[in-house]
Amino acid sequence: MKQIGYSRMGLLLLGMVGGLVLRSQAAGIDKLVNANSLERIATGFSFTEGPVWHPDGYLLFSDVRANTIYKWTPDGNVEVFRSPSGYSNGLAIDGQGRLVTCEHQNRRISRTELNGAILSLASEFNGERLNSPNDTVVKADGSVYFTDPPWGLLAGLGGPGTQELPFQGVYRLAANGETLTLLENTISRPNGLAFSPDETVLYVASTSNNTVYAYDVQVDGLLDNRRVFAQTSAGPDGMEVDIRGNLYVAISSGIQIYTPEGMHLGAIAIPESTRNCTLGGEDNQSLFITSGTSVYRIQMTEKNTPRSPDFNNDGIVDAQDMTIMVDHWHTHASRYDLAPAPGGDGIVDVLDLIALSEHLFEDERTMAHWKLDETDGDVAYDSVGENHAVVIGDAMWQPEAGQVGGALQFNGIDGYLSAPFILDPTKQPFSVYAWIKGGQPGQTIISQQGAFGDWLYLDAAGTLTSSLLSPLPPVTSDVVITDDHWHHIGLVVDGSGISLYVDDAEVARTDITPFFSANGGLHIGAGNNLAPGTFWSGMIDDVRIYDRVVTP
Repeated sequence: MKQIGYSRMGLLLLGMVGGLVLRSQAAGIDKLVNANSLERIATGFSFTEGPVWHPDGYLLFSDVRANTIYKWTPDGNVEVFRSPSGYSNGLAIDGQGRLVTCEHQNRRISRTELNGAILSLASEFNGERLNSPNDTVVKADGSVYFTDPPWGLLAGLGGPGTQELPFQGVYRLAANGETLTLLENTISRPNGLAFSPDETVLYVASTSNNTVYAYDVQVDGLLDNRRVFAQTSAGPDGMEVDIRGNLYVAISSGIQIYTPEGMHLGAIAIPESTRNCTLGGEDNQSLFITSGTSVYRIQMTEKNTPRSPDFNNDGIVDAQDMTIMVDHWHTHASRYDLAPAPGGDGIVDVLDLIALSEHLFEDERTMAHWKLDETDGDVAYDSVGENHAVVIGDAMWQPEAGQVGGALQFNGIDGYLSAPFILDPTKQPFSVYAWIKGGQPGQTIISQQGAFGDWLYLDAAGTLTSSLLSPLPPVTSDVVITDDHWHHIGLVVDGSGISLYVDDAEVARTDITPFFSANGGLHIGAGNNLAPGTFWSGMIDDVRIYDRVVTP
């Protein structure tokens, strides 16, 4: 990534922007945004678009006419992330932390891999080139949705080019990257996209019609029941949804805000022509807005992350938290309004008590917990956060065969779980536990992309091993676990070394800690390089990762 120093000091301008107007037509907008917090955090560009917050703590955005993607960090620094960018517009981050890009000039959807390689995902439909992909969102199951108007065929925006398709589509690319499905072809100038928090509704902006449409998302990812969600005073562009399901729509004058039912709450006026917005920053409590030649930020009044039922922050959900909730019974205290997920319904009531009870005695300091109790589908859900994993290849759910509920059966050939980045093994103590059954020597239980070695695997003798210390010799136990019985295995990295556990007993220990950083996603059931022979042949159940030392 090239670091640049700008002679144009305006590009690094930080400062409050006066004259913010909150135009409220209904009570509620003042409860969403802090009226006096709008600031311009960067300026001096040509045509800002496509903002997206990366989970590693920085903002990416496109300067379409400059053919560049920029990176902004909270210290105010701006640098080139990718140039040329294919005259990029909309950007999204998938579950593994990879950048998905709409490229006007190349008329394609691309993905930037964690090693920096750029992979073309889709560039044509039925043998004809796409128009110019404009905006994109990635569903939790890894499927990619995008719009394809013809604006990028114009000179200066990626063109000139000739439109080959007789329509302007909304598409879905399956998570495996093999099937591109046309979902909608009757909208003029389809533009921004956004999912409802539970991904059951997809919003599509039609710029030419000054309309935002809503569609029901079916189980197979296709769309149904198109209806008009909102009519805007100017052509809608990029969109964002907060945790309560409120929709933020960029139009030329600023950001229009609507409730999930389509009620217009009001507007945030921006002093430049506005094109897009995204939530980000700590706890997703900032709304970043691309307008004209600049990027703006306004602070939200609440966190846009799932509310924890650990109200007293003691690390466990218990009777004390239930008492706190009861003390706020039938109030509008949003902190205790847990249900329906993710943003509540505005009152603390029996729905919230039921939601809390589902987490009783759950350790809230768990970083990720894949129960693997699903019965179908391609997603293994993280029960404590948003680190959902995607099933890749041939792996089968076994709802009744797990050690703790269900389990996932791997075939030893190409099946594994792909999970997003959780932690860097050199940065903090952590613990990993899972139930496993089966497996063969050389096969991997958990690994991390970009790491020198695998977190947990079986050596040539079938004993539990970790190669996190590569290129030093691995940490190896003398316990063979390929006997087709269930075993509870664990890896604990503390401040002074690494320990391995089998069936709640420490079976290996070294007083050296990992010293090679890794920032890739996790593979559950395969090695970090997906080499043949590393794919797990057996079952894995109940995988947990903690941000501290946890011993049996």
